[in-house]
Amino acid sequence: MKGGYVDLGKLGGGCHVILAILRYGNQEVRKLVCEEVLKGTVKLMNNRYGGMILDRILVDPDLKHWRLLISQHLYSKLYMQLPQFDENGTPLSLSQLIEKHPNQKNFMIENMQKILENSLSKFPSLVVVQIILYEFLLHCSPDEYQVMVTLTQPLVENLLTSKEGCLSIVRAFDYTNAKQRKKMLQQCKDKILNMATDQNEVLILIRALDVTDDTVLLKKIILNTLIENVDDVFTSVNGRLIFVHLLDPRNERYFKKKLEHLPVPIVASAGVKRFNCKKANDVRQKELLKHVLPTLVNYCERNVKSLLSQSEPLLYLVLRQCFGTLVPLKEEGEALLEKISAYTRENLDVVFNGKISSRRLRGLMEFIPQFCDVVMKNFSDEEIVKIAFTKGVLSIVRCAQSSKAHETRLQTILKKSSIIEQLRTQGGKGVDVLFEELKLGKAEN
Repeated sequence: MKGGYVDLGKLGGGCHVILAILRYGNQEVRKLVCEEVLKGTVKLMNNRYGGMILDRILVDPDLKHWRLLISQHLYSKLYMQLPQFDENGTPLSLSQLIEKHPNQKNFMIENMQKILENSLSKFPSLVVVQIILYEFLLHCSPDEYQVMVTLTQPLVENLLTSKEGCLSIVRAFDYTNAKQRKKMLQQCKDKILNMATDQNEVLILIRALDVTDDTVLLKKIILNTLIENVDDVFTSVNGRLIFVHLLDPRNERYFKKKLEHLPVPIVASAGVKRFNCKKANDVRQKELLKHVLPTLVNYCERNVKSLLSQSEPLLYLVLRQCFGTLVPLKEEGEALLEKISAYTRENLDVVFNGKISSRRLRGLMEFIPQFCDVVMKNFSDEEIVKIAFTKGVLSIVRCAQSSKAHETRLQTILKKSSIIEQLRTQGGKGVDVLFEELKLGKAEN
């Protein structure tokens, strides 16, 4: 078949043979196929079956070198004769090409637009089309953006087949108008749960919540479905990100690399020509959070045990909002703290000796001072002494730091000579801190 891969790739049967070679062939054979494909990139791009071969190469992490070369060919015919590489021999990306040859940008964007106008309506599910679309939306002018978003708007369902397709929709949400956003969201209506659990598709929902002014529409299409299935949503690492984002938008601790795709929305009041939304970000957050916070409090009450035993930030975030100023739910927050206190008392030895649960409780006392009040009100002297001999000893320190009254009580409980001697015998960094904070003398013998 050598020398005929491009022609074979344009046929149904031949396409599947080449796909099998790319999937199962050794490094030498795959290189041979990629070299021939590279010479016929444009021909394959304009063919339904040929596009599937390009897709196979573009999604294979072991073929990244060829992916970049193929992309260069699609940006401009100039790079067919003169491919561009960095000092390490890696083909340049579109951003690097624009930086190196800024005078070629308009030509490359124009060429990409022609490909998209021809391919979006025919093969929107192909990864190669979605990659070009995403790069185009990142680098095009505002006028070109509007033209492409108009073409993309009815194709949301078709663009969910790759990371770049999902990011194209995220990008499209940025500067669309209210009518366009509504039509895009309506295509997601029956897929919300599946989208919420996918690492790429969830970004679409988060960005929609970020920039859509019509919060009634957001509640109807996105949030109501998630609320009704909240237990299922929280079984997914990705699904919980939607609620975490509403509780604490763009917290780097929880979103890491996703933040590059979720910049702070530009509001109309900023006075710039291109803005993402008219409604202030805190106003939108308040309206949406008011709708979901009671459900999240209820979820936390029903799942205290699991939330304390996992590296899960939900308890902190929910309680901070309950006792905050944006959407205060003080009574509900106090009820949740009582639930946590009751569970902790019933399982004192387990939770304060657990590696994760002891840290969770210490964190609650540090970030939610009201929890210290609940603990000091509900726990007996004997229970507090027990905690001092567990991994939760630093929790006592946090209680002491939260209030002079708590510090005084803890000093009274722990200053008994027999307890001090036992703590000295136990030793440890936590005990050292406890002795210093409560002025119990020196922990060392």
